[in-house]
Amino acid sequence: MLPYMKLKFCLSTVCMLLALMLSGQELNKTWSKQISSDGKNDIIHAITQSVNGNLLAVGETYLTKEEHNGLLLVLHPETGESLSRIEFGTGNKKDDIFYDLIQTGDGGFYAVGTSVVKGIEEASIWRLDENGVLIESASLGMGSIHNAVLLEDNSIALFSKIQAEDGTVKIIKYSRKKVQKELIIGNGGYGDIVGGGLSYDNHIIICGNTIKSANSQRGDIWVAKLDENLNLIAQKTIGDKAYDKVWYASTTFDGYFLLVGQTGGTYEDAQIIELDANLSIKLEEIFEGNLGEYASGAIRTFDGQYVVVQSFIATSFNEAILLRGLKPFSKIGLSEGNLPFEVRDVYYGFGGKYLIGGIAKGDKQLLNARRECLENGSLIVAAKSLHEIEIIDSPRLEDEDGDGLLSPNERAAIVFKIKNVGSTPLTNTKVKVLPKNLIGINYFEEVYISYLQINGEKKISIPFNGLAALKGGNLDATLQFFEGNQKFKELDISFRSKKGTDESPSLPTIKHEIIIDWGEDLKIGANREIRSTEPIIDLPIQTYYNRPIVEKDTKTYANGTILEDQKALKELIDTVKVKGNYRSRIRIQVPLQEGRNVVYVKIEKDGISESSDSLIIYYEPRLPNLHVLAIGVSHTDLRYTSKDAQEFAALISQQGGLGIYNEVFVTELTTPEETTSQRIKINFEKLYSLYAESEGRNKIESKDVLVVFISSHGKILSGDFVIIPSDYSSDVELSTTVNYKKDIISFLDKIKCKKLVLIDACHSGAASSKISVNTNVSMILNELNASSPGHISISSCSNKELSFEDKTWENGAFTEALLEALKNQVVTLSDGTTIQCDKSTDKMVGVLSIEEIFNFLQTRVPDLVKQKFGLSYLQTPTMPDVKGIDKSLNIFMLPK
Repeated sequence: MLPYMKLKFCLSTVCMLLALMLSGQELNKTWSKQISSDGKNDIIHAITQSVNGNLLAVGETYLTKEEHNGLLLVLHPETGESLSRIEFGTGNKKDDIFYDLIQTGDGGFYAVGTSVVKGIEEASIWRLDENGVLIESASLGMGSIHNAVLLEDNSIALFSKIQAEDGTVKIIKYSRKKVQKELIIGNGGYGDIVGGGLSYDNHIIICGNTIKSANSQRGDIWVAKLDENLNLIAQKTIGDKAYDKVWYASTTFDGYFLLVGQTGGTYEDAQIIELDANLSIKLEEIFEGNLGEYASGAIRTFDGQYVVVQSFIATSFNEAILLRGLKPFSKIGLSEGNLPFEVRDVYYGFGGKYLIGGIAKGDKQLLNARRECLENGSLIVAAKSLHEIEIIDSPRLEDEDGDGLLSPNERAAIVFKIKNVGSTPLTNTKVKVLPKNLIGINYFEEVYISYLQINGEKKISIPFNGLAALKGGNLDATLQFFEGNQKFKELDISFRSKKGTDESPSLPTIKHEIIIDWGEDLKIGANREIRSTEPIIDLPIQTYYNRPIVEKDTKTYANGTILEDQKALKELIDTVKVKGNYRSRIRIQVPLQEGRNVVYVKIEKDGISESSDSLIIYYEPRLPNLHVLAIGVSHTDLRYTSKDAQEFAALISQQGGLGIYNEVFVTELTTPEETTSQRIKINFEKLYSLYAESEGRNKIESKDVLVVFISSHGKILSGDFVIIPSDYSSDVELSTTVNYKKDIISFLDKIKCKKLVLIDACHSGAASSKISVNTNVSMILNELNASSPGHISISSCSNKELSFEDKTWENGAFTEALLEALKNQVVTLSDGTTIQCDKSTDKMVGVLSIEEIFNFLQTRVPDLVKQKFGLSYLQTPTMPDVKGIDKSLNIFMLPK
């Protein structure tokens, strides 16, 4: 059985995020991502979604037996790709762990968890801004905080355990940088905290599992209800003679409390329980099976159905089940290939997205981040006339100091309450902010609202945070409400601000001033700093004026010097009319000098001149990295394929620091366990993930070089060339082979970097081979490589030829010659002449190009085979011409 951990935000999870969408009547995946973190374990304890749409995950990251740091991942909601990765606590001699994350009205977040110092846990809280920048942190005494809930009065309720087996739970009310109240409940019987939330009457409900005490047995579920001032209203235990355990708990969109877990019997079975605000059981269902199951997560969908994640105790297999009338209607497996996966967390996102978090182990048993997405196609936007809301609480400014005025560098929000008075639920609603006079303000252009049922009410917070250069006076904007793409309401808002630190007078309306700022899609760090490894950077700006701003109105300054237009290319993205004014967005390309660059943009129009704030850009160019995947599949009739891959990997791994490459990352697959069909396929998909998603040190960039080496048997299967893996079976060939085009080339073509494939998969075999020798294999392989425009390939033999190996070389002929080339050995041919790969007449002595390596192989391989087997045996490497790829690319530096 899996070790018991808390449910809603479980421990020891690397995030597997899945957004499940109920498309019609089926559960279907729409995207799948997995990222390894360059030798680190990434453990995700909680997932959520920001009101600006981004997905967020928090937890911890660590190297083996080394310091744990708090971890925040920001992910794109539509693709799952990583937008940013931030570590907290580096070098502070503490083990910092984030267990939960909640968003406040001003757009920022509170991360909660623990800091471990010399084995002592301190309950800790970290305040972050909307970009993940740490604002402040505090320790709240011994213990660890596992969950947090934002209350109506903007304070937060924290659920903490002081000691693992003391049988009590501490609830803390925290507001304005200090603890307002504490309450301890449990009376020795509460073993852990699983989850909590706000009920439909705005009371706190939390639950967990009991330990044996005077009031309960080990195996009961405890539930408690408190008001916002932490006064205990009610508590109860759920369970009878059967063993019960809750794994996940949270409030539903309409304020009910949902618990799922397992109950005892001959086999343990999954169960689901739903409570109302009075802690009365409204639903209790057991899903009986004969394998031993438990439910590790669940949501109630907007249309009243349930999706339950069911896990099997004895395996790492999980499945999501769509229930209709509490009967299984559709299922989808969540485990991927042979990788173990444990579901630990679920979250219901905007627009019906269903997110799941769990453990996915990767190479060397490291915990890798994996995420997948399915979406709810059954949520259809109704006609415009059906959507109607009423503002039942007038917009007001909620700011940090409580004076109702926005001050420079103060965090705040415009807050109001809406009621759905239309004839249909709101399922995919967002609020757009259209500025009229917002000077010196940070704000989200769009804010998403989750489901709101008919006659339902919801508090809405729009972050409006002051910058240092905040101007005094009235600040005005229009809020537009959309259901899908249909606008159905507008609301004008106005609030006042204090004068900024520059002591400039209040400005008149925006029609008489040019407002300029950096575009929100530009990721700016603390102190307005950016770091770049590229010599040219794209900088988006946005302006507001009573006439459109165009490219010729802008001037770019870098390091105190104006850049000529041909050195700072400009592109007008769009101009949108907003209440008689115009918002113009322009993208400027700026060349950088190595080191520190100071860049700003000046706009001059109609005799008015305005400059943007300066950006500090650090340009730190790096050499390309070398990424290598070496595969050698052992077969009974091929003795040296594994050795081929091992020796090639060992030699090429020495390239780091010699002058061409910054770092070398080598993945070697040579054992039978590593060279199964599934493991080979996974590693090619992982290469694409390193290019498309990774933010780690081993991310594949466009300037990098990727080398793939494959030594194995190959054959023709249904007209396709396939690699024969270690688990090949002639009875199920489609499932136990690796399709070269589908499983290898399709991923390589998506990776936009310099790529070289060295493939020796047309071997002759001994008479005992179960794999037939077909001289057409080499022809099909070479045709495939010639038709792929994205990489250079060198195959071990030409059309209608076979490849050879021999104990004299203890390698294949192709690999033997390749190793001689990379060592720049002087070799003697059968006619007595000598050759070596790097010629002293070359312009670049000490460096090998792809062309040099190929020319050496074309001469050396046929001669090796003729010397050993006679003139009737032919093996000549081939390299197809690929348009647009430079064969003179230097890829290998010879050691000095």
